[in-house]
Amino acid sequence: MYRKTNFIKRWMGWVALPLVVISGVVVRADEVRFGKEVLYKVVIRNFDGEFIVLDKGGGVTVAKKLADVTTMTVDSIAGLEDFNQAEHLFQQGQYAEAAKKYKTALPKSRDFWKSLIQVRQMQAYDRFGALDRATELYVPLVSVFPAKAEVLMPTQIDKAPPDIQRRALEVLREAIGKTKDQAVYWQLEAFRLTILEQSQLEDADKVAREILSKLQKEQKEGNKAQEASSYRLQMIAIRVEVKHEQYEVALGHVDQALAEAPEDFMPELLYLKGRCLLAGAKTREDYIRTGLALMRVVIHYPKSRFCAPSLYYAAVVHEKIDRSQKAAELYKACLELPGADDKLREQANNAMGRLKQK
Repeated sequence: MYRKTNFIKRWMGWVALPLVVISGVVVRADEVRFGKEVLYKVVIRNFDGEFIVLDKGGGVTVAKKLADVTTMTVDSIAGLEDFNQAEHLFQQGQYAEAAKKYKTALPKSRDFWKSLIQVRQMQAYDRFGALDRATELYVPLVSVFPAKAEVLMPTQIDKAPPDIQRRALEVLREAIGKTKDQAVYWQLEAFRLTILEQSQLEDADKVAREILSKLQKEQKEGNKAQEASSYRLQMIAIRVEVKHEQYEVALGHVDQALAEAPEDFMPELLYLKGRCLLAGAKTREDYIRTGLALMRVVIHYPKSRFCAPSLYYAAVVHEKIDRSQKAAELYKACLELPGADDKLREQANNAMGRLKQK
């Protein structure tokens, strides 16, 4: 009897939660989890493409990045029961099932919830390698949140097989051909280049060159997108060319960008120039020229994430011109930098082992 009465009291207490009206939608108290942190009895009031705005009551609001959210539980908004189930599935890593539930919730949503659910659905597709479907959702979201396009971009590109990557590129190509908004146009091109950069597609460098040529033409005609965005696109395109060993072509693009790009892009441009010069170096003078470009990164931009790889390739240069002691010093310096990733550390350690055997 006690258990039954206690249950009824708890149930009645839940029913008695205060209602809040948001843009005509009735909302009770929501629950939002950020890893181990949980915010109870908040109201999700808005979403701007990156942050959700939470009302904690008493006139206190807080903005949290959607990317940091583990799960959201929305209490009694009509039609969002499927959303809550999707969130649970997403947390459990059942991304394919979560995507289906988000899709079911979409037609019943309104206001900012529609975009928020689309982003979660896109993230679910992205997590299990359905890059083509994630891209189909990304395209309209760029038009809604053009300033947040880079933040919203799917990130699990390498999880998608080549045929899915190609399908995603085709979705982007068609969308790019239809849009008349220049800002959206270049944001979609940025995503296309990002897929090309991270994929193993054989013709990636060719497509990157086409995009880069188009961008440079726009710049000359004064029709480019925002300057920072346009140079970001150039950087991605050049990285694709270097990845596919189109060093001579990439070097020309690097030199052009070095003459015009803002200071923020200099460390990577100098690093890429060093990579291109190293690939084509034949004489001692060529190697010295390469080393100078790489050491400019180390000297002038010591806090840049390109400092460690620049040190590594500068060490390669010294090894090529038979300066083994200096090469060993630079490999060691590379290993001591916090910016060196695991792959680079392995390469530097192998190189030092090789030098010891000489």
